[in-house]
This record gives sequence, C-alpha cells and structure tokens, in this order.
Amino acid sequence: MFESKRSNKDNLRLFKQTVTAFVTAIEEKDRFHHGHSLRVAELSRQIAQRAGKKAGECENVYYAALLHDVGMIAIPDGILKKPESDLEGEELETLKRKPLISSRILSQITEFPFLSAAARSCCERWDGRGYPDGIKGEEIPDISRIIALADAYDHMTSAKIGFDPLPLPMVREEIMKGAGTAFDPDYTKVMLSLIDEEDAHQEDGELEDEILCGAYREKVTMGISVTEDFKILSFDCEEINSGEGGFAAPSVIVFDSFDRRVHREASAIKSYRYYEYGEIWFDGHSITTGARNLEVKSAKTVKAAGGKKNGSEKRGGRYEVRAARHGDHLKLILTGPGNTSEALIALPDISKPAFVALTGENCRLSAIRVEGVDKRLNKEDYDRIAEEIDYIDRMQSDLPNIQIDKERSASTEGVPIKDGRDIIFHAMSLPSASLVWHCPYIVIFHSDDRKVGGKNYREYALIKLNGEVEAGEGAQTGFSMKKSPAFQGWDRWKQEFLKGLECEVTFQKTGNRVTLRTQNLGIEIESVTTVDENAKIYAAVTGDRVAVTDIRVL
Repeated sequence: MFESKRSNKDNLRLFKQTVTAFVTAIEEKDRFHHGHSLRVAELSRQIAQRAGKKAGECENVYYAALLHDVGMIAIPDGILKKPESDLEGEELETLKRKPLISSRILSQITEFPFLSAAARSCCERWDGRGYPDGIKGEEIPDISRIIALADAYDHMTSAKIGFDPLPLPMVREEIMKGAGTAFDPDYTKVMLSLIDEEDAHQEDGELEDEILCGAYREKVTMGISVTEDFKILSFDCEEINSGEGGFAAPSVIVFDSFDRRVHREASAIKSYRYYEYGEIWFDGHSITTGARNLEVKSAKTVKAAGGKKNGSEKRGGRYEVRAARHGDHLKLILTGPGNTSEALIALPDISKPAFVALTGENCRLSAIRVEGVDKRLNKEDYDRIAEEIDYIDRMQSDLPNIQIDKERSASTEGVPIKDGRDIIFHAMSLPSASLVWHCPYIVIFHSDDRKVGGKNYREYALIKLNGEVEAGEGAQTGFSMKKSPAFQGWDRWKQEFLKGLECEVTFQKTGNRVTLRTQNLGIEIESVTTVDENAKIYAAVTGDRVAVTDIRVL
C-alpha cells in the first residue's frame, strides 16, 4: 500500500510537471500570454474553494483551467499578436475555433473527460450569447462557468497589445456588470469578494526607494494616500546634469487616481480616473490645476554667514513633506535645506481621495521613506480657503438628509421594519461618483439605540441598489436581482443617479422574516432575510458617494 501511494504521488507530480511544461511551451507563441493559464488556474481554484467545493473538485477545476487554452497552439501567430478588437471576418472566426480545438486535443485524455468538456464551454455566456454552442445558464458545465470568470479577470488585469491593464475598481465593475449576463451570478459574488479582499490588502507603501529625474516629471513615485492622520514623506535630493544656471528641484504632486500613479496619456487619465489638484515646490512656488483653491501660507529662506543660502534644492540635502487632510481641505508642510513652505489645498469636495507623490527635475531623490505620526489635522489647525460644498440642502421630510462621502460614512437612524412599510427618498450620486456601486444601500440590523454601529449592533444584511448583497451574521439571506426591459445599461444607470432620482424600498415582515423589494432603472431586487434570534429589526439608508434627501417613512 505504501509503495502504491508513493507511486501515485510520483505519477501525479509527473503529470503536474508535464502539463505545466506543455502549457508554458504553448504560451511561448505570444509573450502577452506568458503565465496566463497558470494565473487563471490558481484563481479558478480559489473561486472553487470559496464556493465550498471539495478538495478533489478544486483540483479538477485547477487542471481544467490550466489546460483550457491549449487550442492556441493551432491559432496562427498573426491572429494571436493582433488586438482582439482589430480582428474581423475570417480572423475572428478562426480565433473562435480555439475552444473547439482545445476540446478536441483534451478529448484524448480519456481518464479525465471533464477537461475536454470544460475547455469547449469556457467561452459560453450565462445568457446564451457565447460560443461555440450558444448554451446558457446551468447548461454550461460548472467548471467552465468558473474558468470564464477567472479568464476574464486575468485578461482585464494583464497587459496586451494595444491594451493596458485596468485598475482594480474598474475590473470589479466589469465583473459585477456581467453577473447574470456573461457570468454565473453565484460565482460572480465569490469573485467580487476575492477582488474586495485584494483591494483591502493593497498597502499604502511600496514606495520606490529612489528615482532619477532628468527632464521635468520624467519619474514620479507611487502616491501616498492623505488621511486625517499626518504622514511624513522624507528623502535625500542630489542635483544632476542641470548645467550652469540650470534648474534643479524636487516637487510634490497632489492628485487622485485609481492606481495611485500620476498619468499624462489621455487613455490612462480616463481609465484610472486621474485628477490632478496641483503641484508645489519647496521654495513656495505652486501650480493649481483641479483644486478649488491652493494657497501657500508661508515660505522662508534661512541665510548663512556671508549672505549665502544655507543649502538649496541645487545643493541637495534632506527634505520632508508632512501631509494630512480634514474634510475637503488638505495641508502640506514642505521642509528643505533653508526653506519651509506651508500649503493649503481646497479639494473639489470632501468625497474626493487625495494622494501625494514625489517628482523633480535634474535631481536624484533617494532614501525615500514614509512614516505615520500620532497627530491628526483638525478644523482648528487651518482657516478655510473655500466654502464647504453641501449636496443635501434640499427638502427634508421624516428623517434628516444625509451626505455619504465615502462608503457607509453616514447613515440614517434605524426605521423599525413592519409589514407593508415603505421608505421613499431622493438619491443623487456625488460628482466624484464613477462606479455603479456609488449609489444608496439599505442595511438591515439591530442595535439598542437604533443606530448603525450602535450599542449591541448586529448587521443582518446589506443590500446595494445596484444589485449586490452582503450577508451578515445571525441571519440567512436569499437574494435575486433581475434586469427588466426598462434597464438601459449601466452607463445610463450611472448617468441617471448623477442627475438624481426617486427611490422606493418596500418591506414585508412575517415573524423574523423580512422581504425587501425595490426597482430602480430596470434593476429589480428581492431580498429575503431571516433572522435567527428574537430582536427588533431596523432598516437604515446608507451608501457610497451619494446624497440622500427627502426621506419619507410610510
């Protein structure tokens, strides 16, 4: 028995190595495919594990995903090396034969028939508009539905000819949009939770230790998020190649971007939602771009004996940037050899994120470090340089209006849920909103003081009006989302919420069972939450980057 087990283990290891080598050899046809199959296999296995599949099933998913693209070996190089959007006619039809070729190759592995079946159907869609067979829903093999999600994710997050990777928020949005059309809605929920975890684990660090700036903005560091707590960004600066009388100096760029990077190309500015507020130099010079106002509050130069400057940007030295924000105002204290400048920036509104990055001209920035300090920027620490923008100066009804600048940063008080209860309100996404989940949410919960997050708080369910749900503890949640003929696409959805619209949420309650129904712009939602305990159940309105006004409780 021992020898048999050892032999089986050795055979499995040999199988893994052979399959991996085979796939790697195929991917050599196109450098943009390097590692694609392995990444899809790893992610497919994660989805299967998170969906509760057994270990053996997860391994089957892994190998099916690893081999799903083997048909690429028969696709001409000229087609593989073209952007898919440029393919048409016979070229596109040739590419669409890839799943059939993959299936035919894998059908020779008779011990594992699922490999061939999964490869054939991994380009099918949940709504039946895929290929090669046009099957839909649960007609599509289970493994193929998982591979379709992992494959789409990797394509969106990988560089290709004429295609830059999408930022994670946009990838999440595209995956979410495909729920119930391109993708299995249940596996889509699993994929979205994995993306959310990845996003949460992206740390603020990863700063470059050194950058070499020849031409202006030739290199720019990763951005560091600016929060209420001060952060210190420090570095050494050394002048290079400025020539006699040339300019050499570091500077700080203040901006917003999905990937915390400064962008100049129009396509990247659009994809990463890049928005620049301004740029500040250590001598007090500044340029205002997208900020409502930018003021340098103070600048001074310390002179040494003989009237010469005691250090300057050109002579180099250690520099420091202290950055923090309070609401829609951001404060920077820039200190360099002989110079100190204090700048105040009025952001477009409180909902806009902000990052600071280092760059320069004719200088080398090295020993770059970032650290936090136990000090917070308060409203008493600055004088406003722009009026506060209020998006809820509108009619108020049964509950106070709320402005939700960040995800769940505000919420109404809890409304007791009873059979036949309606909550009606006006919702308008804030100007900074750009994603489909920048909309109202309904939270179903209990707390002793009827406040979200209050005393003895227990959250049972969170329902987003774009059709997502997050189940809480102590309850079972059933959920369905359908797109009616009134649905005109997600772009229209976002446009209408930016203009503002009336929303109505209806509740039915039987014992500890709560049914929520709502229909907005063709997105029909029904959620059934059954609470496991005897408790008073409340509903509150919250959301992300949205103003909720004229809240009526019927």
